[in-house]
Amino acid sequence: MFLRGFTHFRVVKTVLAAFITFILADTIGLSYIIFPVLAACFCIRQTFLSSLRRFSEEFKITVMATMVAMLAGGLIEFNFFLELDLPFLDFLVIALALGVVVMLVLYFGWYDSSLIGMLTVLYILGMEADMEAENLFLLRAFIRLGSVLLGSFIALLIDYLFSGFEYKRLFRKRIMQALSSLDKMVELFVEALMFRSGIMMEKILDLMVETQNMLNYVTGKVEDLEKELDFRPADIRGISPEQVVKIQRLLRDLRLIGFQLEAGAINFTQLMVITEEKGEEMLPETDYCSISRQGRLLAQLLTVIQRAVEEGNPAILEGIEDTGSPTQDFRQFLQSCQIEGEVRFMVTDLLSALNRIEYHLKNAAVLLREYLLLIEK
Repeated sequence: MFLRGFTHFRVVKTVLAAFITFILADTIGLSYIIFPVLAACFCIRQTFLSSLRRFSEEFKITVMATMVAMLAGGLIEFNFFLELDLPFLDFLVIALALGVVVMLVLYFGWYDSSLIGMLTVLYILGMEADMEAENLFLLRAFIRLGSVLLGSFIALLIDYLFSGFEYKRLFRKRIMQALSSLDKMVELFVEALMFRSGIMMEKILDLMVETQNMLNYVTGKVEDLEKELDFRPADIRGISPEQVVKIQRLLRDLRLIGFQLEAGAINFTQLMVITEEKGEEMLPETDYCSISRQGRLLAQLLTVIQRAVEEGNPAILEGIEDTGSPTQDFRQFLQSCQIEGEVRFMVTDLLSALNRIEYHLKNAAVLLREYLLLIEK
């Protein structure tokens, strides 16, 4: 497990960025090599665009922290040259400067860059120095900004050149994240059908928010990857625009499955409420069993899709769209049953949700098979 983590491509890129930055910083003669190396390590991300955003955030907080440090440095110099001899004033000024940097981080939401900002303040103000040296704080400010630019440039270059080799793995990871988040809802849905639990169905409604947030997150990541393909040479893309389109259509189907699960949960919950109010079963035992069986078949279909993605094997999904409809038996039952009124309306809506879930699952399976076949080429 440890060795597998060490071969993760981001780890490899970080090692390469740190090594190159060490060499360049030593060649230039920087006195504190650790700063450009840290900037390079912090800037390395899975994709070039995410690395670019990280650099933008790092550079902005570094500039702001530098300005704060320069103002604080002015107060420290003022205290030194006037020989006010106020106890611990220097420490208080540095502490206040750190507080201002934290305020900026919280205000702009740059939480991952808080360490960069505080290191900037501490380097410029907090290290022992000869206060009689001319423009000491200004010199340190330029060194700090130069260090960030050097390390970030190396990280951006490495991400641009090598991130394309990781795109296939990233797309597979995003697909699995989307399927896994949906799988939680399907499992809970099936259990609720089996145990006729309106309370479990209500939990699905709570889980819906989490699932849709995950699908939105995955969709955003895929859109980022699509943007990245627009300005990368074809030989370092690692994935084709056609594959991206299929993944976007897949995510649309998965999102619709989530909405149908929510609709089915609402209808089944209402059916359970009516059953409790009237104190009698609204449907025969065999019909409840039929409903839960259809749910289990849909869950099995989702499991097959997940296995195909995990193994990267499109053959598993061969002909899945032509398999018999899991909801066909129940549809025939509904046509012949005698239930009327509000209960029939709810059962019809539940069946409609199951039908749509089945349709979108099979459509997702077709898109995944086509995507996996493209990868094999």
